[in-house]
Amino acid sequence: RVPNGTGFTLAAKAPVPPSVEKEVIKIGREGIYIDENRKYPVAGNRKLCVLKLLEFGSLTAEDLKQFWPTSSQMTNEIKKINVLTRKNLGIEHDLITHSKSVRSYSLNQEELSIEAS
Repeated sequence: RVPNGTGFTLAAKAPVPPSVEKEVIKIGREGIYIDENRKYPVAGNRKLCVLKLLEFGSLTAEDLKQFWPTSSQMTNEIKKINVLTRKNLGIEHDLITHSKSVRSYSLNQEELSIEAS
């Protein structure tokens, strides 16, 4: 609370948090990368999956069956993509998120800035 000289005390405004810069992640033929030193040369079905997510925004488990026939394979492969992306790029957030409410997978645009390269 801050006195305002009128005999009344005003509530102090909460400080505005600084805007958080999102890490820019690029996805292309070379794989997933931030710069020359931080990259994950994803290949095979993992690469195809990431490119499809980039193209369509989200994919259902049914859509992902073209890459991995069982739900346990899908879960394991998505987890591997996330682990290897975090490790190779040195980032904190997963590249791919799973929404149980809509039953789909999508690129994590909420915490990362993801671009096609």
